[in-house]
Amino acid sequence: MIRRALAVLAAVAVLAGCGSIRTYRFALDRPAGAMSPARPAVFLEGQLPSTNMRELAIVEAVGTGNKASAETVIGAMQDEATRWGASAIVRVKIDCAYSQCHGWGVAVQFVP
Repeated sequence: MIRRALAVLAAVAVLAGCGSIRTYRFALDRPAGAMSPARPAVFLEGQLPSTNMRELAIVEAVGTGNKASAETVIGAMQDEATRWGASAIVRVKIDCAYSQCHGWGVAVQFVP
């Protein structure tokens, strides 16, 4: 009986520590080419850089469990935008609830 209770407690502890992060992208234009070594800047909804830009893709990330934080989701969005050669992610929105955090924005490349 004790062995069974310990097994159940161990399973609950393992599941409580689980989490995942999924990223998605929806192409708006072709990738920018060479990837920048710098992480893309993040501009929340209502903030826009004062430079010309080309929209590359909509990037989205969903974190669950122990990965359900705004920091983790923004980091995953930056990783996805980096793959597209983005300089920044603009119009970023983050929505976090009890066990899930969802973020989305537009990956852009600054142009002269």
